[in-house]
Amino acid sequence: MTFGDSNMDMQKHEIATIAEKNRVVTRILDAFTQRSSFLIIGHQSPDEDCIASMVAVGLLLSKMQKRVLICTATEIPVHFRYLLEI
Repeated sequence: MTFGDSNMDMQKHEIATIAEKNRVVTRILDAFTQRSSFLIIGHQSPDEDCIASMVAVGLLLSKMQKRVLICTATEIPVHFRYLLEI
């Protein structure tokens, strides 16, 4: 199965237990600490929530001395570009 596979099941599901939540958080933190650069990709036609989320994760990674590139499929609307300056 590849990333672009249209059959890929990407539906959200509830994390049932605290232990499972802790495993998810640990895997995310491991990825953040073990890698040196990150590509943060937003959805098509990003709204302010998408852009702010990308910027927040990017800021966190930058504070950890990581290289970060934020990308979107379309140009970010002018009235949301201030979020990139945070």
